[in-house]
Amino acid sequence: MRNRWIILSIAIVAQIASVAALFGVAFVLPELQDTYGLNVAQAGTLAGLPSLGLLLTLLVWGVVIDRWGERFTMALSLVLTAGFLALLGTVDSATGAATVLALVGAAGGPVNAASGRLVLDRFHARERGLAMGIRQAAQPLGVGASAAILPVAAGQWGFAGAMLVPALLAVVTTPLVLLIASPGRTARHPRTVETDGAASGTGPAAGGGEPAHADLRTATAPESTGGADADRPGVDRDVEPEGTASSGRPLGDADPDDTGAPGRAAPARGGSGDTAPVAGGDSGGITAPVRGGSPYRHGAIWRVHAISMLLGVPQFAVMTYALVYLVQEHGWTASAAGAAIAATQVPGALSRLLAGVWSDRVGSRLGPVRVIAAVSGGALLLLAAAPAVLPGAAVPLLLACLVLSMSHNGLTFTAVAETAGLAWAGRAMAAQNSLQAVSTTLTPVLMAGVIHWQGLGAVYGVAAVFCAAAVAAVPRRAPGGTARA
Repeated sequence: MRNRWIILSIAIVAQIASVAALFGVAFVLPELQDTYGLNVAQAGTLAGLPSLGLLLTLLVWGVVIDRWGERFTMALSLVLTAGFLALLGTVDSATGAATVLALVGAAGGPVNAASGRLVLDRFHARERGLAMGIRQAAQPLGVGASAAILPVAAGQWGFAGAMLVPALLAVVTTPLVLLIASPGRTARHPRTVETDGAASGTGPAAGGGEPAHADLRTATAPESTGGADADRPGVDRDVEPEGTASSGRPLGDADPDDTGAPGRAAPARGGSGDTAPVAGGDSGGITAPVRGGSPYRHGAIWRVHAISMLLGVPQFAVMTYALVYLVQEHGWTASAAGAAIAATQVPGALSRLLAGVWSDRVGSRLGPVRVIAAVSGGALLLLAAAPAVLPGAAVPLLLACLVLSMSHNGLTFTAVAETAGLAWAGRAMAAQNSLQAVSTTLTPVLMAGVIHWQGLGAVYGVAAVFCAAAVAAVPRRAPGGTARA
């Protein structure tokens, strides 16, 4: 199976199964309490254990992805996840359930990173934002589906029975994952594609700019003898480096939908050591890693990680306290508040898709992130002030913040993958998930102090500060493609 859109569809289903397994416990807390005789705090602690297991194993899974590929890793993860979920029916103590839930998280983590690497490998840069946005939409869709299905299943079959639903989905998806064909030409250790900006130390490889959108499916940089396309209308030099065919693919690269033998890339010429320059490069100077080379020796990827961590704070803070805010501050019932929050997952998923399309059109991943962060920060400030100034606007603002706060994920994830290059993509995306998990783990600790000293409404004002910090962290680009403050 080589059609990239079918492969993307399979990746989405696998992602939904993984999300339901990792985060579905939160939607069956009453049955979890009844099964093991727990109070709310204890049950909540157990619900967070899959995230702990995920955090502890993601980097190891990243190495597995880069070493053995996406298909093997995703299939193994889905099988192990289903097996551990099935074990929940055999344990009769809270300690046993805690152990199994941690194992579920440890097994389920790599699907997100592996499916992201599939997108990086099979989609051209001008489609990659859209494709990654679609794939990232699987996360809110998985949460929404869990919120809708698992409580009903738990009412019928209990806690362990309800958790068999994501297990069944994982089992059904595994054969489809195994049908995914390997790409026509694997670039496990692609050569560096370096632009003049990187060579001079002014581009993002030096820590200053935004990653360019190079096509990372080639094992070598194509030969280029001039800059004719550099000024040709319709060619975005950040998206389509010099030396690409008229189809938008690098010279010698096979169409990922073709089943025939792939073409042969023209040998790289010029440059020194392990790098090959790209002619006409005005792409900001990003480099793809070479054999043995690490993108973490440069500042660009750390900047993207930092932006993602900063924006993870408002995203998790808004989601965590939304239900409590609606119930305590506005007198909603818990069921009505839960339904409203679940309903925001659909526009949230759509926002990720549209953000991906936006980034493809403008040829920038982090530019749209800056705008999203600024708008989110403004909405959060309005929400913090609404109870005193305009109480009737508080609920609509909260729902808007729920959508806005999740809109950036696909863009930062894509930026990390493109900055790392294909050979390091699995590890880089696993690191991205790990660092986001650190951010979301620390957010409740920070916000607990804010609530204690200033009250629940102050959470949104503090979250806006992190949005402002993310805006400041996003590099600004001059028209020539270099970074500016």
